[in-house]
Amino acid sequence: MQISVVNQENQVLATSRPCGYGVALEYTQAYQASDTVVLSVEKAGLFELQIDECLGKSVVYLEEEARFQIPTEASKRTCYPKLAFTGDCHLMTLTP
Repeated sequence: MQISVVNQENQVLATSRPCGYGVALEYTQAYQASDTVVLSVEKAGLFELQIDECLGKSVVYLEEEARFQIPTEASKRTCYPKLAFTGDCHLMTLTP
């Protein structure tokens, strides 16, 4: 199980570390256009995901890999809290 942040060229900018029963990633840079969160799991199933510290945890079903492009433009963040995906410190967690 792993969380990664990749850029437009698919270069890995950061990867998660083990934390409790799952993994956590503290990303200490501002997101750039086309940055993407990549969630990887070995076995399909239900997982608890928190993709930004401003958002609550969600139960998601994952199979192998899922990608979430970070909404860096304000016009694409209208359905999220005002501070979601902004600033230069971001915490993500993934647990089985």
